[in-house]
Parts: sequence; C-alpha cells; structure tokens
Amino acid sequence: MPTPVATLPAAATRSRLLDAATVEFAERGFGGARIREIVARAGTNLAAVNYHFGSKESLYATVLEHHAQRTIAAHPTHLAAGFAALPPERRLELFIRGLLMRILDDDPNAMFTRLIAREMLDPTPALDRLANAFVRPQALALCEIIGELAGERPSTAAVKRCAVSIVSQCMNLHFQRHVLRRVFPELPLTLNALDGLVRHILVFSLDGLRAAAVGEIRPRSRAVGATRARRRA
Repeated sequence: MPTPVATLPAAATRSRLLDAATVEFAERGFGGARIREIVARAGTNLAAVNYHFGSKESLYATVLEHHAQRTIAAHPTHLAAGFAALPPERRLELFIRGLLMRILDDDPNAMFTRLIAREMLDPTPALDRLANAFVRPQALALCEIIGELAGERPSTAAVKRCAVSIVSQCMNLHFQRHVLRRVFPELPLTLNALDGLVRHILVFSLDGLRAAAVGEIRPRSRAVGATRARRRA
C-alpha cells in the first residue's frame, strides 16, 4: 500500500534526525552529545526531536537499536540461514565470522562498533535494553554451541567463561587495533585478512575447549578423584 504523501516529510525528518544523532553520539558519546547540534545537522528543530522520540535518552536508545539491527542483518551469527542444522564446529566458525565482520567492517555507514565502544566506556540505561534484546540471544546461542562441543550444559559457569574467551578474541581486534598496528605492523588484522583470522580464532578456541573439557569444565570429578587417591594413600 503506498505511503500517504502527508507522512513523507515526517518520515524524512525522523530519518535525518537518526542520521545526525548517529554521527553526534559516535563522536561525543551520550553525555557529550548536544541536541542542538543534532537538530542543526538534521536541518530541523528541537520540537522535531520531542515529536519523533520524546527525549534525548529515547533518541539515543533508538539510534543504538537501529544500528544493532542493521549490523546483525548485514553480518548474522546464529541467525544465518540454515545455521541450526549445521554441526557445532561449523556453527562456531560462522559465529566467529559474523562477529569479526561486524568488528572489522570499514564501511563508513557501519557505525555500530563506534557507538557501542562509546557506550561501554560510559554505560547508560540504553545498554540494558541492547544487552537484553540483541546481545543475550547471541550469547545463549554461543553457549549452546560450546556446550555441545564440550558435552556440558550451556548454563554452566565454565561454558560461559569459554564464550567470553571466544568473543574477547574477536573484540580485542577492535579495541586494541591502534596498539596492535604499532606493535605488529606487518600482521594483517583487517577485513582483507578475514579468512585467516577466522581460522586462527576457530582453531585456537577449539583447542582451548578440548583442554577445558579435561580440565576446567569438569573440576569436580578431578577433585573427587584426588580426594579418593589421598584417602587410599
């Protein structure tokens, strides 16, 4: 059904505000961003922000959710077509690939990594919404994969620690990128080196999971065995 002509200006204004707010929040974070700067970039007025979003806080949360949806659609992890039917090692590989593609995406319109980096440095209530709506489902999917590979329940603390370790390998390539370029200038750590990075993190993680399966993930059985050995001695 065609969009009524009368609504087009309002939709265009809302879109301009989102674009302008994205730049302002990415550059200054929530605390440093100024609504007057946003409306000036958008070529509109303060009333438009109140009309479309209600407040600065609501505008900011909308910007984060808009770019989260955009980056997940462009670089899916557990939502990739046919994902659930794949063996766990392949699912882990696709998960790592999707996460790295988000982190290494050099498209100037891909603003989510910059926005979330700002948000994590100085969290706002918007992070709670983002974590519950977008991060938690991905974390649960990753724990399911790890649990299947390790033969453990996805809800165990050890499986969650393994999930944190895998994600941290990927996230470090963004948060440490300026240092890494100076320390290892010859090491390719960009989107052009994606296949090699995915392979490295996958193999490193699988080996770590195998070690955890006989070590950290089953500490109780080892402790019981050690206790019994001492008693026999």
